[in-house]
Amino acid sequence: MELMVVVAIAMILVAIAAPSFRDLIDRQRVSTYAADMYGGLVFARAEAIRRGQRVDFLPAVGTDWATGWAVSVPGPGVAAATVVYSHPTGPAGLVVTQALSQGNVPSVAYDGTGRTRLAAAAATPVSGQWTLAINSQVRVLKINLLGRPSLCNPAVATTPPC
Repeated sequence: MELMVVVAIAMILVAIAAPSFRDLIDRQRVSTYAADMYGGLVFARAEAIRRGQRVDFLPAVGTDWATGWAVSVPGPGVAAATVVYSHPTGPAGLVVTQALSQGNVPSVAYDGTGRTRLAAAAATPVSGQWTLAINSQVRVLKINLLGRPSLCNPAVATTPPC
């Protein structure tokens, strides 16, 4: 009888702790992937400045940023791009929504000065954001017209607004 009471209490405690533990796991997964994307943007910008030429930050597959992303340097003429770094697929349940000033073009290019630009038009700067979400956990990765990224949590960020 005493063992049954102990098991019942343990089950109640597990039932109470499980949802908050799931939120913790989701929060860590989305935070890690968002921080990796932030680091990728910083790396792409630094590579463009170091090389003095265009460097692209783009999704690994099609337009879906959750499938991973890559930093690449376009080849001369029609030569294939050289991938400098690639990131693996994100965690299960990750949804990445892009809202960049260039519309639905799924990449950001940096020129040799470290500023964003359209790959097709060197004089057109790019800004905007990516919203990364797993269930209720959300992070926002923004990029300004100078190419500088910033990362925030809209649930806690108040200044500057996220």
